[in-house]
Amino acid sequence: MIGTLVGPSYVIYGAPVSPTSQPSSHPSVQPSCQPTIQPSHQPASQPSCPPTSQPSTQPSTQPSRQPSGQPTSQPTLQPSSAPSTQELSLSHLNNARGFKMSLGSVVSSAGDLNGDGVDDMLIGASWFNSNTGIAYVVFGSKNGVFQNIDFATWVTGPTTGFRILAAAAVDFCGHSVSSAGDVNGDGVDDVILGSQGGNPASGRGNAGISYVIFGRKVTSAAGNAFTDVQLPTTAMAAGVGFRILGVGGSDLSGTSVSGAGDVNGDGIDDVIVGAFCADPPLLQGDSNGGIAYIIFGKNMTGSTAAFGDIELSSIVSGSSAGVRILAAAAGDQLGLFVSRAGDVNHDGISDVIVAARNADPEGLSAGSDAGISYVIFGHKMIAATDDIQLTDSPLPSHIGFRILGAVVNDFSGSSVSCAGDVNGDGIDDIVIGAYQADPPTLSAYSDAGITYVIYGRDVPGDAVPFGDIYLSTIVTGSTIGFRILGANVGDSSGYRVANAGDVNGDGVGDISIGALYADPQPSKANAGISYVIYGRKSFGGVNPFSDVDLAMMSYGSHVGFRILGAAAQDRSGNSVSGAGDINGDGFDDVIIGTPVGPSYVIYGAPVHPP
Repeated sequence: MIGTLVGPSYVIYGAPVSPTSQPSSHPSVQPSCQPTIQPSHQPASQPSCPPTSQPSTQPSTQPSRQPSGQPTSQPTLQPSSAPSTQELSLSHLNNARGFKMSLGSVVSSAGDLNGDGVDDMLIGASWFNSNTGIAYVVFGSKNGVFQNIDFATWVTGPTTGFRILAAAAVDFCGHSVSSAGDVNGDGVDDVILGSQGGNPASGRGNAGISYVIFGRKVTSAAGNAFTDVQLPTTAMAAGVGFRILGVGGSDLSGTSVSGAGDVNGDGIDDVIVGAFCADPPLLQGDSNGGIAYIIFGKNMTGSTAAFGDIELSSIVSGSSAGVRILAAAAGDQLGLFVSRAGDVNHDGISDVIVAARNADPEGLSAGSDAGISYVIFGHKMIAATDDIQLTDSPLPSHIGFRILGAVVNDFSGSSVSCAGDVNGDGIDDIVIGAYQADPPTLSAYSDAGITYVIYGRDVPGDAVPFGDIYLSTIVTGSTIGFRILGANVGDSSGYRVANAGDVNGDGVGDISIGALYADPQPSKANAGISYVIYGRKSFGGVNPFSDVDLAMMSYGSHVGFRILGAAAQDRSGNSVSGAGDINGDGFDDVIIGTPVGPSYVIYGAPVHPP
């Protein structure tokens, strides 16, 4: 799925596409990157998390990342002479390939929320109605027939979906959205969404509120079909869901939310919520160190009681409700991005990944913003553990491991996700975006971006346990993962990354990457390009990947395909996600969001090697 910041979103189906178009070199003037904390239309009354001395995208002591006329060393790509499966233009999307929706700055799969056996989608638009925000659940269809959706005229119904309406003005409802798994143990998937501007109580302005909405198996349109969900200002009713209430004013909890899988091994899925402006106990005083919270699901089967509000202030050392992950240093902004990681160490219990894109790895100067991501292992005793206090040292091997950014201002961890099993070894992998990194194929300060895939390991078996992973060591021929190199100067590839599911049906997981400032054509500056990179099976323990150079994508359909933004300044790829199989054809689909236009769904389909 692909989303835009303030307009429509797109779902895209895999299939033959229109002829490739001639890409351009990047324009000499690169607009400033989209702020990751708040959209550009953020009102002045909304507090900004970073301290005033630290801009959200670039420290004042560093030179500009985008020179005015930086040439690219990449050869110009030649257009194909015939339609191919390597490229799809959103401006030519038809309903045989996918469909578009009139908005969707943040997009996600919803799992199967209504229990009909078909995956559904969750679309967020936090800017809607003067930043009050709104979210939409769009049901999948077994008959595989979708038309373009205009949410202005779209009607809630048993075959269409429903709206999730904000509790209060300027809540930024839907700033982050995600499938949640089955949090209440009823056998049906649930969803989670964040309202980072939510006010849980007087004196806690912008503490943030996250909401879990329960799915249910719909048995009849006249019986228990979904209607619009009006988020309340008090505890949610039994059977509807529950609220997760931020702690302190301006914590902005819910800026990032995700399903976590079953982290504590009790058979019930859990969720994770980031509060990147929160102050950990050891870093009091407007530190913006950040806290991530894992909230445990619980089996409500047979109960008529409400799940009840979860106060994040109650999740402390030894809590039975969840676990805190506490930032190592002031200004790290831990929890700006959180995600399920799958089962990276292959012990049968789900893990999570939490990013601190502003963190400073050892060996780099203070304020380097190279970024650090942390993988935290799930285990059955996690509910009895103390807080997970991150430090400047490697994590204990039973807790997890660190992934340290390579170079000053890379902002590694600008997006993180489970990648699925991209190398076909039966173990989940992870993907990390560093959207301001400079590929070796381009000069310094290119901001083309690099995405890193790190392979999981069978740690309980004979694999070497995880320790610190330095992204600087992942180079051509690496055995621990591989790099995906941005194509052109200023593309910001890796701004968003996601597990795409199995788009081409080969039994191996694929990933999607957003490069929101890429230029598909000279006339489409900052239209954005999104990429689907196919997984490949390893044979004989040989790494099936080396570096993937996105500038060369059109030369091999076995690598993946590009999705070209429709119009200048659309910034498609602002959000990317797997959609699951929403049209019931057996292939996973992808969603792409844009901040200023539609979102798109693109259908998966088989692809034959050239």
